[in-house]
Amino acid sequence: MKRIWTLCLTICVALALEARSWTADNGNGTYTNPLFYDEFTDPDMIRVGEDFYMVASSMHCQPGLPLLHSKDLVNWDFVTYVFDELDLGPDFHLEGKKGVYGNGIWAPCIRYHNGKFYIFVNVNDHGLQVFTADKPEGPWKHKNMGGRIYDLGVLFDGDKIYAVHGYDEVHLIEIKPDFSGYVEGSDRVIIPKGSAMGEGHHFYKINGKYYIISADYSPVGRMQCARADRPEGPYETVVISHREGHARGIASNHGDPEHLWNGLGMGYTMDTFRKAVQAEMDGSGSGNTGATSGLQTKDLAFLSEADVIKKIGALFTADQKKTGIL
Repeated sequence: MKRIWTLCLTICVALALEARSWTADNGNGTYTNPLFYDEFTDPDMIRVGEDFYMVASSMHCQPGLPLLHSKDLVNWDFVTYVFDELDLGPDFHLEGKKGVYGNGIWAPCIRYHNGKFYIFVNVNDHGLQVFTADKPEGPWKHKNMGGRIYDLGVLFDGDKIYAVHGYDEVHLIEIKPDFSGYVEGSDRVIIPKGSAMGEGHHFYKINGKYYIISADYSPVGRMQCARADRPEGPYETVVISHREGHARGIASNHGDPEHLWNGLGMGYTMDTFRKAVQAEMDGSGSGNTGATSGLQTKDLAFLSEADVIKKIGALFTADQKKTGIL
């Protein structure tokens, strides 16, 4: 009988070891993709000091809006769900033959400003939801601003808060500082239809210029970047990646717009992205913007990932440490 129990215990231990959770960190200074096995759609990321925070779509699932934390872009820890329950009407209770399956939380935008964390996300037919907290762990306060601000990117610019939103036709709108609504008459088209802009906008200000990065799924995965001297434009646009897909990763959606503008956004994988960020954070990056001058998408399109890294050097400059923009 003792032998049987010993055998059972051995088998249980072996199965437990075999079923342990995946980790990308190999423990020797290297890592293996994927970073984690999960559906983490439409991610947005910020850096606050030496800490990275990332959120993603959670659609109809509740609790919702998962928030992750990392120190090195490889090891990610779950911090919290931003809300336990989002009750915006009968369809959230499956009442009246209604439902929110596949809808709900799409493409959130996370920001940090003046000591507070902000998450903005549009819920179709229910308006722009704003969540605020003093700490990433919460508690998070919720406010429904109404309107339809689809796939927005938010920029705190001095004493103003701007949001860009929309698919194909890009709008700019100003948000009231107390988040009670929108500044009357501020909604305007800043990039007209047919300019190849997509959705899932990310809005940045770097070295005095305004950048909008968006993704377009039609006809193929493509990343587009728009640049202007003022938030209201006029904007010029350029393709920064023309063959985005599952194999190429998502990192260019959170890259350095200043460098991507020069045709460097070749759909970098998270591997390339992390190396560039870490190199600049630990001081080993080249920070060489001159090395990238004149490179175009066609120059990098058919290079291996290793050759892309060699050719363009580190993507992140030292001043990005100060901005916290990814």
